Amino acid sequence: MERIGILGSTGTIGRKVLELIKDNSTDFELTFITCNSNISLLQQQIAYYNPKYAIVTGDINSKLERNILNGWQHILDIIENKKIDLLFVASSGVDCIHAIYIAILKGLKIATVNKETIVIAGDILCPLAKDRNVQFIPVDSEHSGIFQCLMGQNIDTIRSIILTASGGPFLYKQRKELENITLEDALDHPVWKMGKKITIDSATMMNKAFELIETHYLFNIPSHKLDTIIHPQSIIHAIVSFIDGSSLAQLSIPDMKIPISFALYYPQRNDLKNYYLDLPRVKNLTFMEMDNNRFPLIKTTKELLTGECNSYIIALEIANEIAVKSFLNKQIGFTAIELIIKKILDTIKPLKLSTINDILSYRNEIAIKTINLIKGM
Repeated sequence: MERIGILGSTGTIGRKVLELIKDNSTDFELTFITCNSNISLLQQQIAYYNPKYAIVTGDINSKLERNILNGWQHILDIIENKKIDLLFVASSGVDCIHAIYIAILKGLKIATVNKETIVIAGDILCPLAKDRNVQFIPVDSEHSGIFQCLMGQNIDTIRSIILTASGGPFLYKQRKELENITLEDALDHPVWKMGKKITIDSATMMNKAFELIETHYLFNIPSHKLDTIIHPQSIIHAIVSFIDGSSLAQLSIPDMKIPISFALYYPQRNDLKNYYLDLPRVKNLTFMEMDNNRFPLIKTTKELLTGECNSYIIALEIANEIAVKSFLNKQIGFTAIELIIKKILDTIKPLKLSTINDILSYRNEIAIKTINLIKGM
């Protein structure tokens, strides 16, 4: 029986992880669950899933129930003392970076859907996990697909890796039409049901740009071997091509329970009933080239990956986060997100930050600069 700790159990991914654990309770023991601020849902999860520990990581304004702890230190202590076998990172944001780092040092299995930590610190975390022989399993559908395509393969024989994108809600809109996009329009994703921030990132294609960065770090693939295509059906999640002309693709219905189940049971597979892919019912799989004029952030990101200085990547991540937050608060327009990112990148000096603390400090510095830029617009 595998002991599991879940960071972000109240989010979209965390809830699906809990459902799978409940459905397979003879295989897993739920050690801890966490939330940032959704205490009411956390309390419901405590009653239904019965974890050993429940922890709130955000600031609280009221007294917690006696069965709920507060603060990251409780999580770090559990990981430090190896009270879990698998750390499942279902939360977004960089707050979990120290938990992931310690889990790697302790040799724990890690499954993560978290983008931000890999984007800003993948050049530290991924080599460390490899050196420690840690099972570091990506849960994003695209990276899970790549991971599965590469099982048993020689990485030196890879010609290219292609990530697919649904195209988001504005696939068929012209560039000029994006200037009048409303928040409600941007949150209406045609395929995936996700949190607000990642949904906006999908609309700008920043999400796909981040996935290129993650692929670069997770699989140690140079940027010139990475590409993206539009695939509206979201059935093929990744394609790996090899030097002999062969290509492998990972296909599944667009439901996150499939990569979650793969991560939970890796290196085995579990029977997920009613999740089978019926290709005759799908009928058509279509593809289009990525339009870099309409979605320029992908081209920008690939150019940033050619260098060894990570200051640009860190700035890209936090500038986007602040800009998206401002858009969600209706302080700026949709196309202003790209403008803000470009203005911030133009101010960045080439730096190589080699520790997590240095990365987080620099990230905070760029956050302040981005906030001040938006205030002055």
